[in-house]
Amino acid sequence: MSQRRKILITIAGVAAGLLANAAHTLAAETTYYDEKPWGVYLHAPESPEDGNPYCAIRTTLWEARSVGIEYILEAGDEIGVALRLNKQGWNLPVGETTAVKVQSMVGALAAPTMKAISGDELYFKITQFEPESMALGIALKLVFNGQPQPLTVAFEGSEPAWSVPALGLYEAHALDQVFSRCLLDLRGFNVASSAGAADGATSPFTQKSAPTENTTTPPTPATPPSSDWKFSKTEEDWGETCYASTKAGDIKVGFMGSPGEGLIGYVDGLFDGNTIATWRVDNAESQSMIGGPSDYSGWTEFSVPVELLDGVAHGRELAITGSSGKQVVVSLKGAAEAIPAFDACFGKAPTASR
Repeated sequence: MSQRRKILITIAGVAAGLLANAAHTLAAETTYYDEKPWGVYLHAPESPEDGNPYCAIRTTLWEARSVGIEYILEAGDEIGVALRLNKQGWNLPVGETTAVKVQSMVGALAAPTMKAISGDELYFKITQFEPESMALGIALKLVFNGQPQPLTVAFEGSEPAWSVPALGLYEAHALDQVFSRCLLDLRGFNVASSAGAADGATSPFTQKSAPTENTTTPPTPATPPSSDWKFSKTEEDWGETCYASTKAGDIKVGFMGSPGEGLIGYVDGLFDGNTIATWRVDNAESQSMIGGPSDYSGWTEFSVPVELLDGVAHGRELAITGSSGKQVVVSLKGAAEAIPAFDACFGKAPTASR
């Protein structure tokens, strides 16, 4: 039996099992996918005191230890992410912390400071804007997306390093499909928000105050009007540089690159300092990237995949959303002409002097 057929049968079996058990009460943890080296599990505590529900992608290589990436349902339907390392017999000093190195083969290295939350477990919650959180997010993303990478976890003490082999492309696709179903089911749980959820004292309407004479407040548009995308090229200090850009109000969005160099996406006038943002064209899958201020221009730059250009050239809207909630949505009018011109400039061979 081919590997691809085996995976398709596995997906079908998982889906059938889920439908057969839909009418039953969910156990504390439900298995969605159980292959090597990773499995997918839905953890549903029986009471709020036991914590929030989460989907976990967890190693299946060893019986007594595991690496788990947990996607936790939080108030407001937000999804938090945490890393959990577990090994039976560790006898850890609860409450103390230790640095752990997490690395993918392509060079993404993170060193989060993990906390012992039990005698057998180390835990780290990824938070906004912290450098170690952003580095860890990139390292973990590379394990499952694009060309999947192996994962190595190394410790400061006497614990030997843990090595998880890379997924094959078919296995990565199968895991992604099942994990998406797990996230959908996860969002079906209700996590109470901190304000007014206990007594139901919430409302989709804002409180209305007494009208004030001769005052009006114009509505704030969700998306400022955009100008068409334009292509340009200039001679910078480092050589010829290609640009494709547009504006939405006072915010500028675009791409830049020099032949033979990496592709940069940039946003000017929206973010401050380092940030994590998702780039999404229409209803395509969003791509999370880390950005930081450019020393040369001052705008926020992101290292973006070249494949994004094709979506921009054929799409209707590009939405860029920061982890803080700041967002800009720009029309892709004119991108069908600007992006091919940019691609031809950016993709040509570098000159001999470079």
